[in-house]
Amino acid sequence: MSKKDKFKFVKKEEENFLIDEEEIIKEEPKEKTEERKLTDEELIILEKKKKRRKLILTAVIMFLISNALFWFVILWQNRLDLLAVTDALTVTVLLIFAGGWDNVNMEYEHFISTYSRN
Repeated sequence: MSKKDKFKFVKKEEENFLIDEEEIIKEEPKEKTEERKLTDEELIILEKKKKRRKLILTAVIMFLISNALFWFVILWQNRLDLLAVTDALTVTVLLIFAGGWDNVNMEYEHFISTYSRN
């Protein structure tokens, strides 16, 4: 029994799978889309949009974090009176301030180390 009898060929052997170089050369190059150069006004508008989007995203994230901190402190105290609410607001404000102060402190240390006379 030969190998050809055991297996059924799906593709014929006559097909050539190699790509001829002549066919590649004959093919027309695809039309390149013209890349439009942005003007200065369009660049300014894009930068403003990016900045506005970044600020809105930062505000939403900070709102969610402070809201989660507030409700965590309220649940931690296990009560809901005026003193508990003011305590929760105080803790939230202090933690958000401390997180922001870390960035300010790092910039201040960089300024001091850069311009010191050592």
